[in-house]
Amino acid sequence: MKIKAKVIEHDGKKRTIAQWARVAGISPGVLRKRLSRGWSMANALTGIAPPRTAERATRPTVSKGAVAVAVDEAVARDLARTALIALEERRAVKEAELRLLQDAINALYAVV
Repeated sequence: MKIKAKVIEHDGKKRTIAQWARVAGISPGVLRKRLSRGWSMANALTGIAPPRTAERATRPTVSKGAVAVAVDEAVARDLARTALIALEERRAVKEAELRLLQDAINALYAVV
């Protein structure tokens, strides 16, 4: 029994997914996955991802190694607030260290 390959027309040319993939220099599996995700044939062949939907584009993400985890806006604000507090604390410590160093330099000049 012979399996009939699905023929896709693009730019006035008709080819199977395997043939289109060969033309684009990608594997048929990659082409199938892109098409199944709703990519246009032109984007799927060139590898240019379509613009994200408004909902996906505005969702902040936090990168954890190679995995990006989507977080809601409230969590993103909390993370930003926590990071800002940590930076302010580090700045305060650095300023205190700088004042101590300046006092030590002034004491040395007073001795000389």
